[in-house]
Amino acid sequence: MSGALTLNGGGNANAAWVFEMPSTLITSSNSVVNVINTGSGAGVYWDVGSSATIGTNTAFLGNILALASITMNTTATDLCGRALASTGAVTLQQNSLSGACTTGVMAGTSGLSGGLYYTSGSSAATFLPYASVNGTVPEPATLPLLGLGFVGLGLTSLRWRG
Repeated sequence: MSGALTLNGGGNANAAWVFEMPSTLITSSNSVVNVINTGSGAGVYWDVGSSATIGTNTAFLGNILALASITMNTTATDLCGRALASTGAVTLQQNSLSGACTTGVMAGTSGLSGGLYYTSGSSAATFLPYASVNGTVPEPATLPLLGLGFVGLGLTSLRWRG
């Protein structure tokens, strides 16, 4: 991966992205991962079949789940996620990592580890349903709308009579 990758949740507070790499994940130096238009239930997962290497000065987001190892080169950051290796080492070189997002649009999230639901006893995950970032959609009061409907009906009937 090189340059910037922007993941747009489209207003879904439970947006989730799962990237599955059969082999390696390698980012170029100064790469950036951004997450926008989502909320505290969002999740980003990088499922790596062997090893992950995060380039120098890369601003990464999400949970790196590598089978073998993870190397974060000098000053690479993952300020909203985790770096977890199953059989090998997680090598850090002057890096900043945080499972609790504290700044920006992801502030207050659980480290981008949401968006999925696991059923007890199952190895499969399902995506959570859409949830608006802005909460409920405002609904106008029912009685005034009903009244306007009757007024419109009355005006239409007068028009037909005249």
